Amino acid sequence: MESMTTINKVQDLSKSELKYISDTFKLLSLFEYSFGKHELELASVVVEDAVNHLQEFIKDEKIEENIKEKMKNVMEDLFNFSIRLSKHHMAVNITPLSSLRQIVQHAMKIFPENPYFLQVFIDIELKMYISGRLDRYFSHTIRSVDSPIPVIFAVYSILCRQSAIDKQLYTGEVTVSSAGGLINRIRSYLERALGNTSVCQCPLVQFGNLTRAKGIFYRALQSCPWSKALYLDAVSLFTKDKLDEIVDLMTEKKSDYRSH
Repeated sequence: MESMTTINKVQDLSKSELKYISDTFKLLSLFEYSFGKHELELASVVVEDAVNHLQEFIKDEKIEENIKEKMKNVMEDLFNFSIRLSKHHMAVNITPLSSLRQIVQHAMKIFPENPYFLQVFIDIELKMYISGRLDRYFSHTIRSVDSPIPVIFAVYSILCRQSAIDKQLYTGEVTVSSAGGLINRIRSYLERALGNTSVCQCPLVQFGNLTRAKGIFYRALQSCPWSKALYLDAVSLFTKDKLDEIVDLMTEKKSDYRSH
């Protein structure tokens, strides 16, 4: 009976009341940080305990989906706060990256498609010059998460790595480029993403090497026949002899197009 009363109370919470819950935990965390000689560990424990309790709460089968989403929003906000506090602490104190990584990894287990968490994760791993952890994470997540966001950040991480290598080549720190291997890694990520039925319907992951553009174009149409962007890109990228073929395809699929 007490459990049902609690659930009903949560269901009736407004956005401002949910923000109050989140802000309360943030204040408790800041209190531990400010009066505990700026000990990040104590502040992080407050957030971690709050998230763990909320996770246990939403496991109850009696709880409706909208309530679970409300609690997840609170959890996501708390992780966001904890990461930012950790980054602030690291800016003014000598702190190993492992403490921030632990928070980020916990956050990504629950919210694998959060752009901010993914960005921080990539930044951490690139600073430590460790690519293996990035590759392992994205290789698994791209297949298991029904969102195009992880594959976008996976490709982004490769581009960041290539940018760092280019700078080292320019300064003479390295003399050999591994661009070929990185390009193959990008292709591997995209192929994995196309194996996910939810992700393959995103036009963005269908774009690729122009030497294989025609095959990619037809493959993309199978998953995204509604995307006008695919037709417009095909018109702008392919030679004129392919234009009639593309127009015929658009007519067949009853798609409108515009000329430039």
